[in-house]
Amino acid sequence: LNLDPTAQPSAMPTVVPTLFPGNQPTAIPSTTPSPSAGPIENYYISAFAGDGDADSVGDGGPATSAGINTPYDAFHDVSNNLYVAEASGNLIRRVDSSGIVTTVAGTGATTDVASGDDGAATSADLVAPRCVWGDTNDNIYICDHTNHVVRVVDGSTGNIRRFAGGTAAGAGGDGGPATSGKLNAPLDVYGDTLGAVYIVDFTASRVRKVDASGIISKYAGGTAGYDSADDGGQATNAKLGKPQGIYVDTGGNAYISQVDNHVIRKVDGAGIISTFAGTGTASTDATAANGDGGLPTSATLNAPYAVWGDTNGNLFFVDGSNIRVRVVAASTGFVSTVMGTGAYGNTGDGGLATVAELRAPRSVYGNTEGTLFVTDIADHKVRFATTLVPTSAPTAVPSATPSVVPSASPSVAPSIVPSGTPSVPPSAVPS
Repeated sequence: LNLDPTAQPSAMPTVVPTLFPGNQPTAIPSTTPSPSAGPIENYYISAFAGDGDADSVGDGGPATSAGINTPYDAFHDVSNNLYVAEASGNLIRRVDSSGIVTTVAGTGATTDVASGDDGAATSADLVAPRCVWGDTNDNIYICDHTNHVVRVVDGSTGNIRRFAGGTAAGAGGDGGPATSGKLNAPLDVYGDTLGAVYIVDFTASRVRKVDASGIISKYAGGTAGYDSADDGGQATNAKLGKPQGIYVDTGGNAYISQVDNHVIRKVDGAGIISTFAGTGTASTDATAANGDGGLPTSATLNAPYAVWGDTNGNLFFVDGSNIRVRVVAASTGFVSTVMGTGAYGNTGDGGLATVAELRAPRSVYGNTEGTLFVTDIADHKVRFATTLVPTSAPTAVPSATPSVVPSASPSVAPSIVPSGTPSVPPSAVPS
């Protein structure tokens, strides 16, 4: 799996969710785009965490002065903390509501075997963690990518355990305990309101579901690729090449991005799959409109990564190789850009987000105040965007998330991500 920020990934699909419980911003667009309109609302961008250096120093101090090494994913909890998965730092860091950064999981060691299960999370080894997500009981789930495991840090004790998968790659175990099942390079997790957790099983070309009793099953996919003829059929029979991100709304609809197929798929509560955004063909000019102002199924995406929805039903997604964050407005169904220009860079802090440059955005997540947080693995920073001109970094406000799932005890360690910051636009985005 290529994690080099100098490389640009193939696209993945976008999906539009209704809302997920609690942690979603309530103040995203108050207006919606017309076919010729720009973004839903004007956002202003600024730095939130990271000094741009590819290291993991700075615990106990301000997040803006700390090193954040290849931030791949971010999540807000119900206590206003922002958690960041450092793929090259092999750590999970937390920025509290006062802007102070600390380490909550990992030692920073680059071992290739997961260690530390059933002990303190800060004494466990992680390798290239690619995702972080938390439930309403403050349990933090981590994709230990290279170790083919999802692990969870207990919100009460701070101890880590295996939740799903084992040290061997595979796709077996459906119908049994998640801790006995096999995963193959997990990249993202998200939970629903019933206590189930969904896992993006990247190399296995599928999404798995762990129900509230800890039983794992196939939820979607199983075969690489994308075929629009699968739309309207059962998701378990559809091709789902290189799934990257997932979001589940309160209505039980899941949105899954397919990075190599440049689409976002939607799986409804009945298990029926459809294409929510993208044509299946990558855009050729990142600085072009690529369908902004029109329907998402007519828009051209290029390597979509994370997807996330707010409480108004607007779906935001990282359009990786188009180097921007886009949104599908719930009220009109039109797509627009809210952050980035398509040009590679890191300029624009303090100004309009739509004229600011990004390098290699990987995740987008919002809080209950309507602030958007975006991780950039090539810039080694987390930036935030609000509808008000920022004068300082916002407090980390959470989005609500579902209650916990089974009590399995995991051990994993994902593959590492590059630590350098490229000086030229990446030709491929890390998957």
